[in-house]
Amino acid sequence: MKQIFFSRATASPIGWVTYLLTFVYVCVEFGFNYQLLNISVDFVSDEVLLGLEFWGRILSGVGLSLVLYRSAISQRFPKILRPLNCLILGVSLMWNVQKFLTDYLVNQASLEDKEVSLILATLTSKAADGMLTTQSGNGFFLNETREQDRKIAASLFPAIALYSPNRLEQVAAWSDMSANQIKGLLALNDSESRLSNAYRNLIIPPLTLGISIFYAILNLAQWLGMTLRIFKSV
Repeated sequence: MKQIFFSRATASPIGWVTYLLTFVYVCVEFGFNYQLLNISVDFVSDEVLLGLEFWGRILSGVGLSLVLYRSAISQRFPKILRPLNCLILGVSLMWNVQKFLTDYLVNQASLEDKEVSLILATLTSKAADGMLTTQSGNGFFLNETREQDRKIAASLFPAIALYSPNRLEQVAAWSDMSANQIKGLLALNDSESRLSNAYRNLIIPPLTLGISIFYAILNLAQWLGMTLRIFKSV
């Protein structure tokens, strides 16, 4: 008799349910990542941003729950409550970790960073179309770059551009303005909520995308491992 965990697990319905749920989760997570890239190209409203945060935390929490369920940690829970306990633990951990990281980054950001992020949000679509170049004349994309690669880079563009050298001059060049005009825009008294939303818009896509891809790939690798064990046990 082969001592393989998954070959034993598939002897019960819960083993096959876990196997199928892992596959469904991976498909949903990659679908969410694709939609995230489409959304993050443009400046989004507070409502869309809240929805993005909510589903990002829930899906990554489910991903962690599946990992926990397949690990030795789940053995510490009563068998009948094991799936529910892993789900509660996984979602709670990812919800609070991502909330803490987002709130911490927003609170630690300087007023100028938030103001610049508001301007950068208007340039994301230009970055996706390959219309922006650095002060040295280098473009962000090559002509043969795939559309999906452009969307990935565009979603990361504001966070990267926020720390570009000679930031004011660079942002001014991208905006077709002078550095003094950019300083004038920064001097405008935008509301705190609008500035915070702009900065959240800047950090949430790369943060959510990174965590989502991590759990999608991790669960995909484990699902492929389970599939291989199924064929080996036949």
